[in-house]
Amino acid sequence: VYRPALQEDERITATDGPDAEGGLIGLTQAGVLFRWKPEVPAVERLAAVEAGATQLALSPDGRAAAVAGRSGGLVLVDLRSGSIRTLEGDASPFVRVALSSH
Repeated sequence: VYRPALQEDERITATDGPDAEGGLIGLTQAGVLFRWKPEVPAVERLAAVEAGATQLALSPDGRAAAVAGRSGGLVLVDLRSGSIRTLEGDASPFVRVALSSH
């Protein structure tokens, strides 16, 4: 079993993939969004989002990720450019997040 090379205190809370680059996209408890390819031991850190976020979804084309957590907001990350767009919500935490092509 392969595991991404993360710091000891970085626990993975969610994963999805593959993305457009063929990697697995993961999210740590610390709010680090990363790409991991099994043939490469190190992870590529893509963005910093809300610590404690628990939900992650990739777009169908693998180019964007949506991250949601306890705050009720949603973070959209362009996985190619690293640009982040935050959508504010109410204080209710997300139960699930998904992206579709429709």
